[in-house]
Amino acid sequence: LITSFTAESLPARFRLWVSGIEVKDCPHVTYRSVPPGRFLAVVGSAGLLEVAVRDGSAARTTGAKLGDKVIVFGSSATTVVERTIERTRVSKKKN
Repeated sequence: LITSFTAESLPARFRLWVSGIEVKDCPHVTYRSVPPGRFLAVVGSAGLLEVAVRDGSAARTTGAKLGDKVIVFGSSATTVVERTIERTRVSKKKN
């Protein structure tokens, strides 16, 4: 799930919420920062925040779609920013 959050707009440390899922200890440095099957949030090569499932699909797991809300909570309880999902990519299941 690619969001409209730019790297510059994000707090140094945060947690986020998307489609009923909370992802903590963000941002993650790499996909390998979490065990397989776990959610993570990384800043991708385009400079946008991506929500993913290691070795899986966040879009398929959450059912999230374009325009759904993504909420970022900073370290301060008052730091809350809301954006939307801009793109989804459903990985093909490996046989």
